[in-house]
Amino acid sequence: MQVRACSDTTRTAEQLEKDLDRLYRYKTCIERTFHRSLKELKALQTNAVVQATLPESVRKNVLPLSNATEISKRTQHFEKRGELRLLKMLLEAPPPVSRAEAHQRAGFPEPKAG
Repeated sequence: MQVRACSDTTRTAEQLEKDLDRLYRYKTCIERTFHRSLKELKALQTNAVVQATLPESVRKNVLPLSNATEISKRTQHFEKRGELRLLKMLLEAPPPVSRAEAHQRAGFPEPKAG
């Protein structure tokens, strides 16, 4: 298109300059989109590899779109401090319950409001 615009002898210098400026803006926009997409693709590929290296007990509790690199950093922190067992216990523990549910399960009477 650039060659066609330059070879058209019926265009004035202003029209030619305007068309070339437009082409340059389009090219810049396309390049930005390409590099942004490339960066996202690299991040997704890296995330997939890191997620595959996580221990199975951690991997099964990881959400599909979470950042595996950050999770890996956190688990390495636990491993360095010798608290990996604590992390495993936290991951395998049942979800927390409210105080009222805990009292009910323990057989205590419900506390009265007020």
